[in-house]
Amino acid sequence: LRREERHTQQPDPEVARCEQLLNCVGSASLHEVSGNELALTQTQQPITSSYLRGADVIAQISFNIVAGKSYMWKGYGLRLHIPIGAIPPNLSSCTLRIQASLSGQFEFPENAQLVSAVYWISCATKFSKPVTLELQHCTVGQTSSLQFVRAQCTQKTLPYQFKP
Repeated sequence: LRREERHTQQPDPEVARCEQLLNCVGSASLHEVSGNELALTQTQQPITSSYLRGADVIAQISFNIVAGKSYMWKGYGLRLHIPIGAIPPNLSSCTLRIQASLSGQFEFPENAQLVSAVYWISCATKFSKPVTLELQHCTVGQTSSLQFVRAQCTQKTLPYQFKP
């Protein structure tokens, strides 16, 4: 697969390092690594659709999650921990969708610089307890000023407004 560059300017070196880390375009599949951790691994199938307007999705996956498990998306630097009690008691599992993008119609806070892929995570139900999300980033040196910014994938107008 090849991705066509739409910009005429030189790519940002941080984005280039993230692209090397992420290293592909495709979809993903799920398999068990150990008793409590499941790995999401890339397959070489093209992405045929994305529900995100204005975001260049490089990878996506949709799967059922259960409480008490961790999910690691190998090659994409994302790990998600779902504690026991996070899924409402009337459900045994819920569907989670993750999409990763490196570019799109994004507006970040002043002086912010992208150091990982943008992950769009949506769940078919609201969690009863907080879940933990770990992201691998592409920074070198000082990391004390790192912070997360968020945008709603249901935002009606573009660009997506990312806020702390």
